[in-house]
Amino acid sequence: MPATTKGNSHARSVVRAARGTGKPETGCVVLSAGASSRMGSHKALLPMPDGRSFLSHIIFQYRCAGVHRIAVVLHPDIPLESIPVGPGITVVVNHSAAAGRLGSLRLGLAALPGVEHCFINNIDNPYADPATIERLHVARDRAASITPCHQGRGGHPVLLGRAAIDLIAERTETDLPLRDLLALLPTHRVEVQDARILANINTPEDHTHWFGAITGDEYA
Repeated sequence: MPATTKGNSHARSVVRAARGTGKPETGCVVLSAGASSRMGSHKALLPMPDGRSFLSHIIFQYRCAGVHRIAVVLHPDIPLESIPVGPGITVVVNHSAAAGRLGSLRLGLAALPGVEHCFINNIDNPYADPATIERLHVARDRAASITPCHQGRGGHPVLLGRAAIDLIAERTETDLPLRDLLALLPTHRVEVQDARILANINTPEDHTHWFGAITGDEYA
């Protein structure tokens, strides 16, 4: 089926219909609308050890976990032809950097109408382990947002419930941290053994720390 493109002054979407089984009421928003100035190249296209890009790996992991409705919010300088598309994937280009991270999140959530729960996965943490995704999903009805933690430290991804999704849609702030907004509603933490939930890969040094030295022109 050919892709359908939607657009306004802030966003453009390439939409594919969701198919398959798994968790049909649950979606995922992948946030990759930042300029990646500290990294020197867009993090969505950075390599994982298996050769997949960060973004391709994240999408693959969520599909393995049964989450097939995925919205990817991109910086306008990321070439669309480099982005994996397929059933259930919606690509939204954020042309309004002034709207901040919450603005990107609103765009992504708006691209997934009808979901009751939604994971928020930052591009700077590409691991998205299916076991962690499943543990958060099992706890999805415990609170408005579910956060993984490792040795008491909160990490990513975060799973939003309907109340949190609605609150984000209603608020108009552009500079309010997501954690402060979610603190207005009941939250629940799930302890996991995977320390990778704490990863925050924003510089070439961060990439080396988590993956070891790389070669080639990844940062060119």
